Amino acid sequence: MVASGIDRRRGAPALRLAHLHLRGSWCAREERNREAESYHQREALRHFREALAEGLSGIEAAVVAYLVGELYRRLGRFTEALAAFEKVEEEALPAWLRPGFHAMQECARLKDDTPQVFPR
Repeated sequence: MVASGIDRRRGAPALRLAHLHLRGSWCAREERNREAESYHQREALRHFREALAEGLSGIEAAVVAYLVGELYRRLGRFTEALAAFEKVEEEALPAWLRPGFHAMQECARLKDDTPQVFPR
């Protein structure tokens, strides 16, 4: 949280803040701190949505849109996850990410918010 506060004062781009919070959520998960994990997921989601609104394009927009859907799913907001996944331009996703994308869509349909790890 300290790095995020410093970056905000320096005017860091939303995408940078989103990635910092996403990494923070992974660290919190490793520490089994669900409260901190959820906090960082919500903050990452907010900043990723802000970055999309600022006008990302191509592969970057597709990956960020996927991450928005995945964060909604992890937060148990399945309707919003499915709506976000519908906005992903699948053909712009890297080929290695597409199977995971489809799996996460299915998890959202099944209302499964558990962490998923897919080999690259």
